[in-house]
Amino acid sequence: MKIRSVFLLVGMFLLVVASTKATVVSYWHLDEASGNFNDSVGSNDLIDCGSTLNTLSPPTVPGYANLGSQTSLRAKTGYIPAVNLSTSAWTVEGFYRSSSTARQFVLSNNPGGSIRSGAWDIEASWKVVGALTFRIQAKDGTSIIMNGSRTVSDGAFHHFALTWSPTAGANGTVSMYVDGLLDISASGAGDQGAAVASLFYTGGLLLADGTFNSTLGVNGEMDELRISNTVLSPSQFLNVPEPATLALLFFGGLICKIRKQRC
Repeated sequence: MKIRSVFLLVGMFLLVVASTKATVVSYWHLDEASGNFNDSVGSNDLIDCGSTLNTLSPPTVPGYANLGSQTSLRAKTGYIPAVNLSTSAWTVEGFYRSSSTARQFVLSNNPGGSIRSGAWDIEASWKVVGALTFRIQAKDGTSIIMNGSRTVSDGAFHHFALTWSPTAGANGTVSMYVDGLLDISASGAGDQGAAVASLFYTGGLLLADGTFNSTLGVNGEMDELRISNTVLSPSQFLNVPEPATLALLFFGGLICKIRKQRC
């Protein structure tokens, strides 16, 4: 392989990485060592509402050298317009681990669980034991419920991702992925506008009084939550090895190939 071709490939790789990073709206690492609930990209810092840090050795997730997990995560932040079910696309993703098959609220922008324009939530073991369900509370009073089938309650870390594509189909399209594989995709409810009086929260059901429901919280661990203002492809999800890891693999393979050709 010529040197010019190598530099061209590297340049294209870096361009893809840069364009992907530019789409990130909020990113919470939920760092175990420091108890950091800050938004590392935007200004949507999470407020800890009674989480318990995992004191065991950080679990290993491909692409992350130190994934510090939060046990029984209960946290909230303010209104995030980027995740409205309106005319702007987005991707919400993160890691989840649990062996419980009890109903658990994973993520939501719908305090109190009441019907609100553009409200949505992701739940585990609600309609399908051991799998994820995505629910839209439409402004006309109806609900759209999407039931996944991929198991997430086996005690292992699983990556989940939800994408909203407002221009796909007559009412937009919502797609849910588990470990980079499509779990379910269905028609949305159209442009729901701004979610009225909503907050973004994770790890349980946030009640109208600002506290969390004591029985519907995540019984397990969550980490590395990220919001992007575009529909990401599975190759851009967090469970794909980080750019530095990919670069090392690429150059390692390239060096091996060059050495074989010279022998």
